Amino acid sequence: MVRHVLAAFAESGSPPFLGAVVRASRAVRERSRPPGTGGLPPDRGLALFRRTLIVLLALPVCAATLNACEVDAPGFTCTGDAQCASEDGLGVCESTSACSFSDDSCPDPGRRYGQYAPAEVRDQCVSLPAFEENFEWLGLHASTLPDRSSNTVWWRPDVWDARGRTAYLAYTEGGFHIDVRKGSSDLLDGRPLDDRLVIGGDGSPGLGVMHIEDFGAVSARLRNPGVIATGAPLVVEFHANRLNTIGDHWEVVLTPQEEVVGAEHAAVAVWGLNTPADSVAISLRGETAYPCQYGWQQRLDVRVATGGAVTNYDGPNIPGDPAMTGQLAPWQLRFFSDHIEAWSDAEGAGVLSLVHSFPAGVPWNIVHVHLVGVGNAAADYPDDDACGNYYGCGSNRTVLIGAKS
Repeated sequence: MVRHVLAAFAESGSPPFLGAVVRASRAVRERSRPPGTGGLPPDRGLALFRRTLIVLLALPVCAATLNACEVDAPGFTCTGDAQCASEDGLGVCESTSACSFSDDSCPDPGRRYGQYAPAEVRDQCVSLPAFEENFEWLGLHASTLPDRSSNTVWWRPDVWDARGRTAYLAYTEGGFHIDVRKGSSDLLDGRPLDDRLVIGGDGSPGLGVMHIEDFGAVSARLRNPGVIATGAPLVVEFHANRLNTIGDHWEVVLTPQEEVVGAEHAAVAVWGLNTPADSVAISLRGETAYPCQYGWQQRLDVRVATGGAVTNYDGPNIPGDPAMTGQLAPWQLRFFSDHIEAWSDAEGAGVLSLVHSFPAGVPWNIVHVHLVGVGNAAADYPDDDACGNYYGCGSNRTVLIGAKS
């Protein structure tokens, strides 16, 4: 999709960019680890992300008319879409100040520079500037696993602003932080691959891990804001766990640029948050604490908070199954000013399809993007008494989301 990847931008002085795509992979949870004398403490749940791609310039709607100034001279440069009309049709003035035109043979965004563009880009497919975060297992040492089978590194602080909150806990057991664990190269596999101990990592594929406490939320805000223009959505692509429960789940949150707010104070679906900050949140979470009695249904929903008031938009139920644990499905969220679209490939067919369109728009043009892991009594729900040996109806208790040690 993207051919050109920009280096990370510093937060200070970084301009916003039209549109954005966040391709975050691997949101999944696993059971808590037994206490150890060092390294990671026991966790109530884990949310994992991988291969996050931020496309910082999206396709705007062209408002030009066909009687606009024609592009008719080699080396022509533009300052607006209105100058990009030619025999090839109505075009787009790219960030390179060169005109491009629709071409289905080109990858996203599906445009090719015209014959009169400057020589360095002439007749080439347009590549969108992007920031890419692969969550490589490489960086500042964070912790060593209790059994010393592997270790973790911190998320890059120049790119991500990591935060967390608890609603009712007077203390935490230390499982409330964000780091990177070693993983496999398979984007549909969300299981950590703890088979090597290398302090600082070795550059292997990694998993961006959010360690979730019993109640609360942990989040990572991309330090670069994005812009939602008319007809140009902010697009968030990611691979996430196919199975989410009432105990813990993933969310993607947008907040206005004017004030830096951690997503744990936004309209996330966490108990104990009465007056959330202005925000838009979309999540996939379990429907019931007793799935073995009532079914492993998941609800896709959106919440919009403005001025302390929250409006909920319910989406469809999505079937779940304990057998899905550790399996990932790709999602694409398209945030428009007047609606939000959720696309997915839940069956692994290799093609995204529209799951639901929410009549909830984003009321701000410039926004921050947050990746979020949420726990709601993750140590206790789904209820193990209702599910025999453990939730999963007596199946393998060691691999299910939010399992207790």
